[in-house]
Amino acid sequence: MKVLRRSVVTFCATVGLVAATSFLPAHASLPPTSTAAATGGARATGYPTLTNVRWSAHDSFDRIVFDFTGGTPAYRVAYGTLSGLGTGTATTLEGAADLVVDFEFARAHDGNGRSTYPLRTLEPNLKSLLQVKWGGDYEGYVRAGLGLRDKVGFRVLALSGPPRIVVDVAHRTPFATSAVTAAGTATNVVVDGVRGARHTGYDRLVLDVQGSAAPGIAVRYAAADSSTLLVRLSAAGSTPRASFVGPATTSFGYPGLRSVRAADEGSSLLFRVSTARRNGFRVTYLTSPTRVVVDVKH
Repeated sequence: MKVLRRSVVTFCATVGLVAATSFLPAHASLPPTSTAAATGGARATGYPTLTNVRWSAHDSFDRIVFDFTGGTPAYRVAYGTLSGLGTGTATTLEGAADLVVDFEFARAHDGNGRSTYPLRTLEPNLKSLLQVKWGGDYEGYVRAGLGLRDKVGFRVLALSGPPRIVVDVAHRTPFATSAVTAAGTATNVVVDGVRGARHTGYDRLVLDVQGSAAPGIAVRYAAADSSTLLVRLSAAGSTPRASFVGPATTSFGYPGLRSVRAADEGSSLLFRVSTARRNGFRVTYLTSPTRVVVDVKH
């Protein structure tokens, strides 16, 4: 029989841009956008018991639902590595990003130690949500890991009637060659990092932006027959300022992403992105920390 012990661990945009949370109405029919850790308190007097896990696909996000009896537990959901409760052993999941779901003061067994839900591997294989594995049911905690196709925005909802915790994970926007624009609120835009990464089928450019305010974003190809992407981040307001901290040119030599040349134009920053060929791209605005991501298809 398992013994439970209480403890505390302690913009408006065109198609192709995932905007910041503050630019979207808080409504569950819209895709989630934040990648920051999400936490919530318990709505129960005892230990809520996990009884079922189900999932569904929506137009712009995938949803997984954890059903409980006895209320809903406290939770923490964040990107990280799934590890075993009590063991610390890391577990590998399908996909490029792992979302770890911790339920506190919760259990997946009854008072006699009998399982109320089998913690077996699940294979939803949806657009974003690929797999579910478990870190265990141990001393008042239940841990799950969601294997995602990519690091995307997510949100968590604690609902009643019946008690359940809902995790929504956004779909990736499609690759396209049309221009992407979004208004911003930042009066001072400072980019202090240019990074790149290779992924299956695409390369990723990351522009690290200081502060939490959103810059204006405009991304397009330089001309109809050009393979150079122009990425402009702009400041807003009566005295807009923009500055770049870093080398003028950053080389990558990836299959799709070759190099980036930065130019400070006073109220905006222009990044000329050299690609191997004119191909589809997508733009994502992420928070905590603030960054603009441009994925270039191979």
